Amino acid sequence: MARVVLRERSAYRAAWPYGLGVVEHEPKGKAALEVAALQKHLFEDLMNCTPAKLKA
Repeated sequence: MARVVLRERSAYRAAWPYGLGVVEHEPKGKAALEVAALQKHLFEDLMNCTPAKLKA
């Protein structure tokens, strides 16, 4: 379970008609920060599951 919460934010609705993600539409917004935190969490978990010889 991720310790990151993605809240319901208007940035998702504002970005959608333009075909953008919140990180592209509002890069410094709260929604973008939450998505970045989730991405960081997922990448860290994947690195923990990756064998050491593949990490280099």
